[in-house]
Amino acid sequence: MEAGCYIRTLNYPLCVSRGEAVFVDFSIFLNHGKYYEKNEEKITKQEFISRNNVLINSFNLRPFTDIKTVNEGVFNYQYYNLKAKEYNTIANKYKNKKTKKYIASLNKCRNYYLEKDNTILKILELIEYKNVEAYYIDILSYRMRDNLFEIVLKDYEKMIF
Repeated sequence: MEAGCYIRTLNYPLCVSRGEAVFVDFSIFLNHGKYYEKNEEKITKQEFISRNNVLINSFNLRPFTDIKTVNEGVFNYQYYNLKAKEYNTIANKYKNKKTKKYIASLNKCRNYYLEKDNTILKILELIEYKNVEAYYIDILSYRMRDNLFEIVLKDYEKMIF
């Protein structure tokens, strides 16, 4: 089982500039990679991140400021994870070249990962830590060994963080 967050299709209202509510299908964000698989198009991880950033920016999406439901938490989790990966990619472009830009991008990356972690904690609080399993992921990376784990919300279909 791969790490990520999976959830069925959801529709959330978004307020647009005129104040009218529109519904946007967020399944492409919440189905971690499944959107492109449906189209039978093979893309790289970087292309996946890039396309999702374009999509988020085109809708001017922002995370929920106050998470009241698990589904809002899932959206925030995906948002922060995507932004962290985006800034990690940017930081890697500046590594060993432009120190200030590298450090700034790396700090943004770390901040987004911290927000993602806080979102997971908020989700766990919302469900009162009930019917949850967690386990370490066995990976080759020495840096991430014994640091990467999955959290399974057993009362929610295919919801794994």
